[in-house]
Amino acid sequence: MTAAETAATPAPALTITLAKIRSWGACADGRDWFRARFPEKEGASYAAVMAALTEDRRTGDAQWLADAIFADLLKEPGQIATQFVAGSDTEVDAVIEATKPQPVDAAKVETSGPLNDNGGYGARIGSSGNDARIGSSGNDARIGSSGNHAQIGSSGNDAQIGSSGYGARIGSSGYGARIGSSGNDAQIGSSGYGAQIGSSGYGARIGSSGYDARIGSSGNDAQIGSSGYGARIGSSGNDARIGSSGYGARIGSSGNDAQIGSSGYGAWIGSSGNHAQIGSSGNDARIGSSGYGARIGSSGNHAQIGSSGDDAQIGSSGYGARIGSSGDDARIGSSGDDARIGSSGDDARIGSSGDDARIVATGRNAAIACVCPGARARAADGGFIALAWHDGERPRIAVGYVGETIKADTWYAVDSTTGALIEVEA
Repeated sequence: MTAAETAATPAPALTITLAKIRSWGACADGRDWFRARFPEKEGASYAAVMAALTEDRRTGDAQWLADAIFADLLKEPGQIATQFVAGSDTEVDAVIEATKPQPVDAAKVETSGPLNDNGGYGARIGSSGNDARIGSSGNDARIGSSGNHAQIGSSGNDAQIGSSGYGARIGSSGYGARIGSSGNDAQIGSSGYGAQIGSSGYGARIGSSGYDARIGSSGNDAQIGSSGYGARIGSSGNDARIGSSGYGARIGSSGNDAQIGSSGYGAWIGSSGNHAQIGSSGNDARIGSSGYGARIGSSGNHAQIGSSGDDAQIGSSGYGARIGSSGDDARIGSSGDDARIGSSGDDARIGSSGDDARIVATGRNAAIACVCPGARARAADGGFIALAWHDGERPRIAVGYVGETIKADTWYAVDSTTGALIEVEA
């Protein structure tokens, strides 16, 4: 999917235009690139522009854009979550649509036994009986099976394999495979590049080690693993278990109770189901969740994390994290330097142990605590701010209560001489 195809209708603050990046101080080369990529006057969504920068390997520009838009969005932190979760459902739907089980127009093949092995190119193999054993080593094979417990293997390129029976076992090692299964308890494996794998049955087990895989599952209890670069993984069933170790993965889940893990750089992870558990250890991750009770953790640098559901728990240990939450009762923690954290929901609890954090909470009754120097924070009505400083002998904490010792919706830092909270620019 191209950057233009993934663009959704964004909120005005999340629309990137030439005029906007010029006002942020974009370089001439960056402006020329944007003009060529997005010639429309109305610009494009932040997600679409980031996707295009990733495609064109402009990692420095991607980081610059993230910093620029976060500086702008910290004025209204609720929008931070919006831009991450927007479009995740579209991504999931697109991946599943692209990898739906395809009816295979297999030629009528008379089989005398359970084994049907064809090594020629362009083979057409069809089986409707149970316990079929089908093997093909030629390119452009078309294999279809409607019986239960089929075992299908293909080593040729551009194979198309379809199975509608329960308990199918499907393996492919050729490039460009198209594999579809609609039966329950399918086990599907692919090691070739450019595979497209779709499953609509319950309890699917899907694994891919080739680059640029497209994997979609709409059944419950799916287990999906990918180790190749550029994987696109979508799941709409409940209780999905998804893991990816390749760079540049795109993972979307719309079912409840998903567990998603990624260790590759540049992962984009979106979840719209409740009680998602998402973990990422690669740098430059982009994680969005719109369901309740999300648990999100990231240990890579420059993570961008957004959550719009209530009761989110978000943790980041990498440098340069950008974290936004718009749901109530959020729990946010960051231990890396240069974190930028925004929350617009009520009763947020936000903590940072990294240097030079910038934290803003616009919801009521927020608690903000920073235990390393250089932090700046802003709280709304009912909130309080606790910022660390050092008096030359020992570390101390300066505390301000909105409505008593500090103003609402005003940035504060600690005066390093007096230890008092003072008004500052963001």
